[in-house]
Amino acid sequence: MSPTFKIAIGVFFGVIAAFLAVNAPGWIQQSRREGWYAEARESVRGLTPDLLIQRCGKPQKDISDKQINTRFMYYGNQHVVLTFWQTETAGPWNFGPMQFGGEIHVANKTAYADGKIITDAFEQVALLPCLEGKGAR
Repeated sequence: MSPTFKIAIGVFFGVIAAFLAVNAPGWIQQSRREGWYAEARESVRGLTPDLLIQRCGKPQKDISDKQINTRFMYYGNQHVVLTFWQTETAGPWNFGPMQFGGEIHVANKTAYADGKIITDAFEQVALLPCLEGKGAR
């Protein structure tokens, strides 16, 4: 093997090593982040009022509105409101939006929120970590 060929191979492997050294931390962080988001989505998928109470304990306030088949559960010193709704009176509960701050008001069979609506699962778990079900009460 000629010395020029050895140098070319060394440069080639050096470029690959530099590329991996620069990009690998970003790939690892992205993989972790995607894992966190997947865990958060799984934590809130299929969430029901009973499961919420099992994971987070009894809410500070629990309001059911029979007119619109909706249930509002207040946690975190009443700064976090979780909404559940049913399509029929005895049907299964569906997890709706989560609100941070403010109150939810019902008028003319419509619920109005005056706080920030949180729909992203990762943000929901960040606001109320007990949703993950780890270390439940």
